[in-house]
This record gives sequence, C-alpha cells and structure tokens, in this order.
Amino acid sequence: MRTIATQRQFIEAWQTSSTVADVARKLKMKRAQVRVRASRYRKHGVPLKEYVPAELPWVDWEELAQFAAQLLAAPNGAAKEPSGAGT
Repeated sequence: MRTIATQRQFIEAWQTSSTVADVARKLKMKRAQVRVRASRYRKHGVPLKEYVPAELPWVDWEELAQFAAQLLAAPNGAAKEPSGAGT
C-alpha cells in the first residue's frame, strides 16, 4: 500500500532538497505530482523555495523543422538523417 506524504512532510522534503527529482525520490512520487503539489501550495501562500530549471541541451530548431518537412515530403515517411545530426 502506498502512503501519501503529509503536508508537513512534503514541505520539509521540498525545503531540504536541491531538485524536484530529489523531492520525488524522497516522497516516492512522480516529478509531475511534486510540481503540481508545490504549485498548489504556493497558490495558497506557502513560501516554497524556487529550484533552478534543469539545463536543457541546445536544440537546432531550424534543422529539426527541415527534418520534419523532409519526412512529410518523403513518399514512405523516411528521410535521410543529416550527417552529424543529434537526437
């Protein structure tokens, strides 16, 4: 049976962690659940600390748009992967 963290347990985990993932791990919750709960608490005036967003890898949006367009134009939906392109 899964237990749900109390309000005080949640606040303690949030305020003593360094990432949302850390809170989720401590409370055995999904990160999305943790974010929603934190948002709800803030909406009701609970001053939870802010976490620095995780660094996202650089994305070449123009290259991805060209790749998507190439797939649309290909008869069988297959397009040649540009050389040196990442995931």
